[in-house]
Amino acid sequence: MPFVRNYRRYRADTVLHRSLDDFCHAALTPGIQVIGYEDALLELMVVDRQAATTIVVFHAAADPTTTSLPLFVGQQLTENLDANLIFVSDPMLGRSTAIGWFTGSPSLPLQDDLVRAISHIQDGLDNAENLIFYGSSAGAFAALYYSHRFPGSLAIVANPQTTIAGYYPGHVKAFLDSSWAGAPIEDIPAVTDVTPLYAESFPNHVAYLQCSDDDLHLTQHCRPWKDATADHAARRRFLVGDWGSGHAPPPFYLLQGILEFAVSLGGHWDELLADDMFSDSITG
Repeated sequence: MPFVRNYRRYRADTVLHRSLDDFCHAALTPGIQVIGYEDALLELMVVDRQAATTIVVFHAAADPTTTSLPLFVGQQLTENLDANLIFVSDPMLGRSTAIGWFTGSPSLPLQDDLVRAISHIQDGLDNAENLIFYGSSAGAFAALYYSHRFPGSLAIVANPQTTIAGYYPGHVKAFLDSSWAGAPIEDIPAVTDVTPLYAESFPNHVAYLQCSDDDLHLTQHCRPWKDATADHAARRRFLVGDWGSGHAPPPFYLLQGILEFAVSLGGHWDELLADDMFSDSITG
């Protein structure tokens, strides 16, 4: 079943752009940005609160039978924060795939184009200086990737995939079939594993939240990423908690508190990671 579109539910102005170039050359108008993107749409929602910090929010996998597009998650989580907001909807969801990891397709180099779009928005927000990237699961993979592209930023991630190939094989195959014409994952021109990326350089900071009962993500994603980034331990910390069975997210109050604390720091992310709730251990 394909996704349907519903802009009215967000109660925000809709701004249309014929292309990414048009968007990046236009003055920023807050609201839902609907950008013509080859044979798809790149949709973002921008909230300008005249704040010094901007939070970029990515969604996780979505069920096309219960979800309409664009998909902007985290509004309740961020509604009381003193931060500008950029919500990103994966353009590949329009092709009826449930998960795309914000990687694009052969004709859509999203990992570069979204960097352009975020940069343009941040430049258009008059008081914005700091960037936080947030996501859970597949959205956390995106938060890790795009935060790495913005030196000095902070990624707050919950139960992330750090390598797409380490996720459930059926979901990976569906992703490759729908987004990448069935190409082998090692052949697609997109970053699908952020572990070597962070092992080579660590220009940002990462607050990594992980459910202790999520064996797949602990063993296939968290531990390899932790081991590979041991030389950069000062720039990442872990919070492992018993939040439920399997791939359970952190409690709402915990996420909200961490985001509120991070926003209050004015870009001094080391103060967040130095808090007692974080550790270099993942044996929670």
